[in-house]
Order: sequence, then C-alpha cells, then structure tokens
Amino acid sequence: MNIPTEKHIEQYILNRSKLSEKEQEWIQDWIQKDEEVRLLAEWFRVFYKKMDHIESVQERPDFLTSIIELEPAPQKFKYSGNVFVLAAQTPVADRRKKTLKTIRTFISEEHKTLIRILHNSSKLEFKLHVISEFLQDDDIVLIDVGDQNNKTFVSDPGGTFVIGDHEFPENTVKNWQKCELHLPISKIRVYKNDDQGTLNFDTTEAHFEREELNLQKIGDKLQVSFDCSFERTPDKMVIYGCEKSSIWPVENGKCTIAIQSLSSSVSSLFFYQ
Repeated sequence: MNIPTEKHIEQYILNRSKLSEKEQEWIQDWIQKDEEVRLLAEWFRVFYKKMDHIESVQERPDFLTSIIELEPAPQKFKYSGNVFVLAAQTPVADRRKKTLKTIRTFISEEHKTLIRILHNSSKLEFKLHVISEFLQDDDIVLIDVGDQNNKTFVSDPGGTFVIGDHEFPENTVKNWQKCELHLPISKIRVYKNDDQGTLNFDTTEAHFEREELNLQKIGDKLQVSFDCSFERTPDKMVIYGCEKSSIWPVENGKCTIAIQSLSSSVSSLFFYQ
C-alpha cells in the first residue's frame, strides 16, 4: 500500500480505534520502516500530549465563542521533542532536509485551544495545526497573525494550514507575538445545478433566524444579506468547494458574488465576525 498521509498518521496517534485493523497494521508497518513517517508520528504524539495538558486545566466553558485570542506558549510548556531529527544513521548531508521543527506554539487555556506552527524543511513549508473543542471536522477557520501586514490565513477543512516558507522567513514566524483564531458563526451549503440554472440552499447549520438571513439569486449573481440589527452580523465570508477557498468581505450586512465563483456543484459558505 502507498505511504500513509498525515491525516492517517494523526488519526492513528489520536484515536486508532477509528481505523480498521488492516489500516492500523499498514500505518504501524510504515512507522517501523520509514524514518519520515516515524518522525511525523512522534511529532503528533508530542502535539497531543500538549493538548492533553490544556484540556486538564479547565472544564469545558458553557458558551460558544467566535474569536479566540491566543498567546505564545511560555517556555515551561515546551518539550525536549520540539525539534525532531532523524536517526543517527541518516547521512549528515541529508539530516537538515529531513527535520521537522516546531517554530511557534500559541495557546488559549480559557478556551482550551492550541495552534502549533511546524516547519518542514524538506517540503519548504510551514504547517499550522489548530486544536480546539469548538472546531468541527469540516470547519474552515481564519487566523490573523501578529505581523505588521496583519495577514489573514484561510484553513483547509478541520483547521490545518499549509504555507510556503517563501512567504515568511523563519525568524519572522518565531517573532509573531499574537494569534487570533476566527471560528465560523454560521455555515450554509449551496447546491448549484448548471443545467437548470438553479441554486438550492441548506441552512441547517446557519444558526440564524429566518428573519436575519436572506439568500437571493439575482441574474448571474448570488446575494447574501443579513439584518444588521442583530448582534452576530458577520463581516467576512469564505466560499469552499473543489478543495479551494476564497475570502469575501461582508459590508453593511451584504455580500454579492458571481455564481461562477461557486466552483463546485456543492459549495460551503462560512461566515465570521
């Protein structure tokens, strides 16, 4: 079988009972025989050990939040395994290329949320992992980081981000002093039928009253509008479909997009404050 993906390895470390016996044997075999897979498995072990600590600090809060401010993790939370290098038999010339390194960790003990930024020098990329009790498996989340450009990143489903390391020097990421996580306050599924020229909406997870939200097809555009008199009016929207996402502003309670921006027959709209 092919090499396990990061998602497979993470599931194996987090809760292998959700995998079949055949899948468990497949991943265990790769961990034993492949140094890169073993390295990633060890990183996930340390990552979830850290998360276990946060979950033990405080009981689950009884409210839902949409914005979580995280602080850099203090030194006392760091593990000696923050930098994983390969086994001694790895040639010295290759060792640096095959190193995973935790660059920055942000935590919110109040909301039991953790963001860890990992650098993979062999892939020339940073990967951000978000763990939060408020995060659903298919959620798209936004992260604002504390650099001078106020950069906003859009995650893949489940709260992972992949960023090419050409965008930021490693020292810049190390010096980020704040991190703000935006969770979706609402989700809508949009079903597009190009043959019939129709749009249908599933608002099961909209979390808005009927009078707060209006979805309307106007020619070749979709208009999403909110009653601004309600407290939870969003100011950003993300469209996700065909494994691609785009972020749009919601201004004065309205966002109008071209229907062709819905790249899939089923797209998800996520809304944020």
